Amino acid sequence: MKNQFFLILKWIEGRNLSSLWRRLSSPTKPALAFQNVYKGFTILELLIVISLISLIIGFTVASYQESNKRSQIQRAIEDIKEIELAIENFYMEFGHKYPADLLAIGANNKLDPWGKPYQYLDISSLPDRSLDSRVRKDKNLYPINSDYDLYSMGEDGKTAASLGATESQDDVVRANNGGYIGLGSEY
Repeated sequence: MKNQFFLILKWIEGRNLSSLWRRLSSPTKPALAFQNVYKGFTILELLIVISLISLIIGFTVASYQESNKRSQIQRAIEDIKEIELAIENFYMEFGHKYPADLLAIGANNKLDPWGKPYQYLDISSLPDRSLDSRVRKDKNLYPINSDYDLYSMGEDGKTAASLGATESQDDVVRANNGGYIGLGSEY
């Protein structure tokens, strides 16, 4: 349309009508002398676009994985609070004694967000609490609870008694007799 307009202007300037008609009716000949020489994208342009798309996808996937990890940790914290409440109810109902295991409160089949069972140890019934290797300890090797230990072994499914151990960093633990519930690495 634009080309036709310029041709009409040329005709008005004194060009002959038959020449104008031939140019307008011929689809193979360009109406003007210049044409678009670029037929597509260069390899460099395609690589830049692909790189940008890859970066966006990478950030999105990393963000999703981090968000998913946080939600799993939060779910484990909520589960531990729920189990803790059931243990405390048992304690009040059965003469100030903690259950021997999670079976006594019906939580033995409860799995953490990573598909592993929650771990429980009644510390109050142990003869020498500080010497028992199963009792959870902080980074300075002091017991983190005096009543009972309740925790998830975390994403890696491994644990150690000390929260300073590499295997315990991702554990979701109950510490300070219920005053803290969260990651072992943050306690």
